[in-house]
Amino acid sequence: VVRFNLHSIQNFSAHVGRRTSLRVLNLRNTRKACCRNFRVDKKASVPHLTWHPVSRQVQPHCRANLPTTPVVPLAARLVEAEVELMRYLRMDLRRLGITELAEWRFLTSGAHAVMLLTRMCSHVSLYGFTTFPTQVESPDQYAGRQKKVPGSEFWHDWMGESYVWRLLHAS
Repeated sequence: VVRFNLHSIQNFSAHVGRRTSLRVLNLRNTRKACCRNFRVDKKASVPHLTWHPVSRQVQPHCRANLPTTPVVPLAARLVEAEVELMRYLRMDLRRLGITELAEWRFLTSGAHAVMLLTRMCSHVSLYGFTTFPTQVESPDQYAGRQKKVPGSEFWHDWMGESYVWRLLHAS
């Protein structure tokens, strides 16, 4: 069971379960975990996978502050391959007539995990992934926020990713 960033699932465990096998962290949450020793999981050994290029600079803090938690940065070549795959999938969407795709600078942590797991597993089941409405006012998964983090729409194309999930599901 892969979870994203450092959101607690305590109030949602009846719906999403209690197990966590891996956490995929963005840069902000990597810093929070490694530099401030912030933990969500009771079991300290749940591995953390980081994808942001700058997260490599935080690795010494991770080793010092989280000695029993494996914190592994994705290889730059793998991140580049994930981004390239997303570009191809977005081109397929355009060929299918879906042209309302926004500009994006980074994949979300969820997208990195999906791209990685589709390479590793013969079957991937996505629970909790949604096709976000176009407005930014939509609820933000398990974080309990009623809006996306300010500025996140600058970095991510939430709607474009939701179309990619639809495309993958249809394939």
